Amino acid sequence: MLQFDQESARRLVQTAEVVLSAVQTERRLLDVAIGSALGDFRGPYARVFEENCRSDSADYGVLMRALGRLADDVEIAAHQARRELERLQELAAWQVREDERDERRRQSAAAGVPMVEDVVVDRMPSDVPFATPEVSVAFTPVPRHRGSRGGQSGLSSADPENLRVFVRQANAVAPALDDALARLRSGWVNFTSSCGWVLTGSSTFLSGFEYLVQEERVDAAWIEQIANAFEAAGGGSLSVPALDVVAPPLAPMDERRLLRALSDLPADELTALFAASPDLAARIGRISPATVSTWWAGLAPGDASAGFSDRQKLLLSTLPTLLGNLEGLPYGARDRANRIGLQQDLDATAKEIEEIERMLVVASVAAVLTCDPTVVAALEMKLQPLKERRTCLESIDATLGAAQKDAPRFLISLTADRPPLAAVSIGDLDTASDVSFTVPGMGTTTKDMETWATGAQTVQTLRGEGSAVVAWIGYKTPPMPSPPVFDLSVLGIADAEVGGTALASALKGLDVVRRESPPHLGVIAHSFGSTAAAITMTDPGVHVDTFVTLGSAGLPNWITSAKQLHADKVYVGQATDRKLGDPDPGDEASWIGREFSPWHSVNPADPAFGAHVFGVETGGDAGLPVTKHDAVVGEATDDRGYLDRGTECSRNVDWALQGLDEKLTPPSPPRKRVPPAPVLPPSPWNSSHG
Repeated sequence: MLQFDQESARRLVQTAEVVLSAVQTERRLLDVAIGSALGDFRGPYARVFEENCRSDSADYGVLMRALGRLADDVEIAAHQARRELERLQELAAWQVREDERDERRRQSAAAGVPMVEDVVVDRMPSDVPFATPEVSVAFTPVPRHRGSRGGQSGLSSADPENLRVFVRQANAVAPALDDALARLRSGWVNFTSSCGWVLTGSSTFLSGFEYLVQEERVDAAWIEQIANAFEAAGGGSLSVPALDVVAPPLAPMDERRLLRALSDLPADELTALFAASPDLAARIGRISPATVSTWWAGLAPGDASAGFSDRQKLLLSTLPTLLGNLEGLPYGARDRANRIGLQQDLDATAKEIEEIERMLVVASVAAVLTCDPTVVAALEMKLQPLKERRTCLESIDATLGAAQKDAPRFLISLTADRPPLAAVSIGDLDTASDVSFTVPGMGTTTKDMETWATGAQTVQTLRGEGSAVVAWIGYKTPPMPSPPVFDLSVLGIADAEVGGTALASALKGLDVVRRESPPHLGVIAHSFGSTAAAITMTDPGVHVDTFVTLGSAGLPNWITSAKQLHADKVYVGQATDRKLGDPDPGDEASWIGREFSPWHSVNPADPAFGAHVFGVETGGDAGLPVTKHDAVVGEATDDRGYLDRGTECSRNVDWALQGLDEKLTPPSPPRKRVPPAPVLPPSPWNSSHG
């Protein structure tokens, strides 16, 4: 029997007509919004937008005709199916009658009685099928062109609010058409599955419809960024190259054109664009360090001794956060940018704190009168992170101000994270023949930058002239578990993976900047920092001369041998584990990570791992022994950390970085354990810089 469900066909026709009506309605609303947007839009980009809208309108017209044709074709198919079904039914009924006549003929012939035929009045219906109809509806939108395509120049201006009228309407149209498309697609699937008699050709009207809806969203995002750019520019005019940077999400500007825009646009337009499109910084940050390095060199003055070119100075002062953290830039340039950014952050944070404290005074008086402390609590909650940020920024600033003679300090990174991440190089990374990165562990943030840089300074002083040691706090370290919330993420691996990736990026950037004169490269990682740095050491694009772990909280479980690390030599310094209740000096925290983490329990000091283990607690002429887990304790007490000045550990780190294994002191033999004291001491997590 004929496979054709008339009800499915009827529903598809009805759906196509409803969708057609919805498309017409949404198009009318969109046209009104376009008129509003074009009201004050002037210049080359107004013409680009207008051309784009004309293409869009034409596509809507083609889609509407396609929907009308779909309804017509399905109605024709339904009519043809009814006729064919009637023909088949009539032919089947006639065949039944013909079979009955054949039976009577046989019976009459057997009885010898003539039969009266009725075939003259019961003619056979046609046995030729009606032509099978085809439902085939194609629709392919015309590709959009957003941007000048390099062929236009001049200034454009617009009222941002009028542009946002279009943005709001385009964003409203998209979900409405999504719903219509979903109904149409469902109706089409039901029709094709229940009406197999009909031939189905092209159904690109569905994919074309979907593409058209997607284009509405892209248009909305594009014009929203343009509106943001005009608003950030204070309602003034913007050049075509500036607006070209505000590229649509599905067709972003290629790296070459993006960097060229940075090379050419005036400062006010750059400021407006990055304020309007925060994703621009991320896009530039993804450009390879090699490409960045080549681009930056192209902006340099002809005479290398002349310092920065005027264009380089403009970029460093206009986009300090972007360029101060951009791998591939020389570190002197990054330092200049980051110092500008640091001062801007300090000023802005101080201003915010002052404003909130002023509001707190007023709110406190009001709270007394109304007995409602809600506003005060909200303001105090807002004030706390600002004060924490100020503390971090002040610590970074103080670190830069503590430079020693012949060891200048450079702020080679400073992010907008809260709290900010940062890295301070003690020594010139652009020229040093010996470079090391120090990687911190648990609980270290930039509020500890002075302390962390003290440890880096210890190493740099030992390494001497021509060396640079980076106090690197370039990832969010896991917090120390402490009441009231015992955050145990230090026993996990997620923070280490993020830190490992960030460190790898920094080392790859150094490799590009120093490709003409590669320095001897070392990484010194403390506690959980060794977990993160070990992940870095497995990155295919990373190789170091020396990798040193100090008080390791354990390496990732999949790293079971020093041979897996991309380091020529691997060294380990580890004080005796000091368990709870043990009154003797030693490392009271690192063993917890190695023993209790399900992710990083590999002990690099284990002989089977294959690293060179050196002494850290011999004492006497070997140097001061390590008595605590901290990297730096300071000289206020008799305790010492791994990178405190004058320790056996710091001296051995120096020998290790030079590859002078014969000068390393051996590790102390395990000491005999004493029974734990009956009263437990404070939690080992109270140590700092894990």
